[in-house]
Amino acid sequence: APQPMSIIRPSLAILYFSLILYGHLLLVHDLILLLMKKRGQLTIFIIIGIVFLAIITLFFIFNKNFILPTNDADINNVFLFQENCMNQIDVQTIFKISMQGGYYDIPKQSILYGIPYYAINGKNIMPAKEEIEEEISKAVKNQLISCTNNFTQFNNLKITSKEISTKVEINDEEILLEITYPISITKEESTTVLSKPKKVELPVRFGILYYTATDIVNNNLNKEICITCILEEIQSKNIAVDVIDYNNDTIIFVLTDEQSEIIENNIELTFAIKQ
Repeated sequence: APQPMSIIRPSLAILYFSLILYGHLLLVHDLILLLMKKRGQLTIFIIIGIVFLAIITLFFIFNKNFILPTNDADINNVFLFQENCMNQIDVQTIFKISMQGGYYDIPKQSILYGIPYYAINGKNIMPAKEEIEEEISKAVKNQLISCTNNFTQFNNLKITSKEISTKVEINDEEILLEITYPISITKEESTTVLSKPKKVELPVRFGILYYTATDIVNNNLNKEICITCILEEIQSKNIAVDVIDYNNDTIIFVLTDEQSEIIENNIELTFAIKQ
């Protein structure tokens, strides 16, 4: 696990550098005024100062995550450590779940490599979208618990974690997460509570994949699977489909979204239909 003092986000580093550099400019301001005799040189200095002020102002406007909760370095280290873990909630988790048909825990009705059945003998058993959202929520919570390791590396502080709350919304073009990970930090006689929700947007077209799978299942219940019909149906969605004969009565479908490239791969939704 990363050490508290080693966690430095690029955005914070830029801010600190800008503030330090601008501070040095202010310190030498009087000396430069004495040394500079030409009006043009003074104008250049003023312009440089304005540019740095503009950079810092824009940083404050567009970078909302940089704000530290306190002036205490120890508390801020915990905050940055927690933020770092939340920022690691990325599409790798979604990639794994999609490869398992929308499940974090592999269901009993599945085949090799954890590929779940979406239909068996004419019965639709695919998970509802809300069930997949719950599976993603479960994965996020477990990933956060593993990453923070109950904040044990901060042995100079008393840190108490409360239950992690996650809201997941699967849309056509993205997955939206809202994570609330409340902790209380006690240092000496003072206690600080961190409980602000963090919103994360993952740019994957999971919703389109899910509804495409729904159409395939519904269109092929109680009848022979029409591969040509499937290809025609999904062609306009920029989705590729691989159809694999698993055995005499089971076919595996792999839907690949060619527009959502994550971790150097396209996101895939995999499931099986048993006739």
